[in-house]
Amino acid sequence: MQYTNASQDKTIAYLAFSSKDLKSDLQELSKITWSEKNKEVYNLCKAYIKLESPDFTLTDYIIDQSKNKTHIANLLTIDSGISSGLGKINMEALIESQENANLKNTLIGLRDKPANEVLKEVKNLKGIRSIKPLNLEEVKAQRIIDRKYEKLAPSTGFIGLDSIIKGFVSGHTITMTGDTNVGKTQVCCNFAYNVAKQAKKVLYFSLEPDITVIEYLASIWARKTFNSVTEDDLTPPKGINIDVYTKEHVKTLDDMVSVVENSERYDLIIIDHFGYFTSIGNNKTQVESNAMKTMASFSKRNKTCVLIVVHPRKTSPSKKQKGLSIQDISGSAAFSQDATDVLIVMRKKDEDDPLNIKYLNDGYIAVHKTKAGGNGASAIKFIEGSALIMEQDEYAKNEKKFIGNVIDTLT
Repeated sequence: MQYTNASQDKTIAYLAFSSKDLKSDLQELSKITWSEKNKEVYNLCKAYIKLESPDFTLTDYIIDQSKNKTHIANLLTIDSGISSGLGKINMEALIESQENANLKNTLIGLRDKPANEVLKEVKNLKGIRSIKPLNLEEVKAQRIIDRKYEKLAPSTGFIGLDSIIKGFVSGHTITMTGDTNVGKTQVCCNFAYNVAKQAKKVLYFSLEPDITVIEYLASIWARKTFNSVTEDDLTPPKGINIDVYTKEHVKTLDDMVSVVENSERYDLIIIDHFGYFTSIGNNKTQVESNAMKTMASFSKRNKTCVLIVVHPRKTSPSKKQKGLSIQDISGSAAFSQDATDVLIVMRKKDEDDPLNIKYLNDGYIAVHKTKAGGNGASAIKFIEGSALIMEQDEYAKNEKKFIGNVIDTLT
């Protein structure tokens, strides 16, 4: 059911002829059921932002392309009176009015039905929205686009992992977990550096490691242990483009979402770790779920890859020895359900360590879920005393090059 009134015309007039943040506004207005005339204008706005460097304005484009010149002329006479965006149009009221109208129409249709049928209809009622299925040609077209992104995706730096998840694919949201101190930040920093080496841009939310993330990165690019990293080593190599936000910059989840939504495009965004925002409060699970869905939607919309680090659920020591699974992710089920890929960093504890806190250097990045194909694992080697991680096969070929506190440059 369509819902039309002066407020809708005013909204579409603002969108087409006054909007300063067209992409964001289009996303916010996606819930509106437009009249046929306004739907055409909305779709023209969507088409305009996909054009590469147009030498004409949105207004000129709409006037030229529209089939209903009379409606466009009427819209041009509307004074939206808005200087600070869609908020003053009260979009929530417009959307709510449509939803209420749709709901009322549906309930009227149940008036003469038997009680058992009404109960069944109500149980199945999840918002009044007509969803058209995709035919196989449409599914094929979408998958071809996905395969294109997989071919263009920057490498993780680990051949075994790339063979499973196809690299850091645009539009993917990856959840990564692992036991406390297993090396999740080390893995993130290796990912960040490996992607940056490919002339790609990385955004790193260093919330748990904070500013010490620079020492992790320096240990990797200088090929040195933490104890031997110098101040000169903290300077990144030429061409390494990694931007960092710490907890001093983003103090709330809303801060982070706002930063991400308004930032330039990055090839990889790492959030280390998500629990920094969601560990407090009675509605923790709902906050996590909403935030995860926001990140998943953002990655698809902005064609970037987002890697989110989360903590595992607290388990008994015997369970940890058997290894974590996708069911052991702490918090909202959205971390696994809305992720395209789920990675778990795994290492065994050193049985000779009396404190039971030291891990062995051999480990795995296990893939428990992936959109690109079947599951699997990439065998990795944590280099003692440093942040550097290598694939076990590569380490075996270069083992003699690891001397003292300095790791010689690898071929």
